[in-house]
Amino acid sequence: MNNSDIVGAGPRQLHFGLAKPEYNLTNNDIEKSQPCAWKFKTKREQSNPLNPNYKLTNFEYVKPEEPKFIRDSMKNDDIEGSRPKVVQHKPVRDPINVKDIEGASNRVPY
Repeated sequence: MNNSDIVGAGPRQLHFGLAKPEYNLTNNDIEKSQPCAWKFKTKREQSNPLNPNYKLTNFEYVKPEEPKFIRDSMKNDDIEGSRPKVVQHKPVRDPINVKDIEGASNRVPY
């Protein structure tokens, strides 16, 4: 049996309708903080990801100018004493050859 259509036949509401919105732990009160996918519009053309068509920017190559030669900063020939002295070495004796040593020979006397 249902008596909800009779006024006063049921318990009174404990809290009457409070029209205050609750913003606890939400960002609903911040404008444009929610996604709005139906408003997104792009000017990009549709492309096939398996066969993409890229529009690359055009450019004109300009060859760079060669810098004017002023001087070679690695050469210092004009400074006296800036080069190492040339040293004449004595010829080196062959360490394996023993012909110049008296008494040393390959023959063993019996």
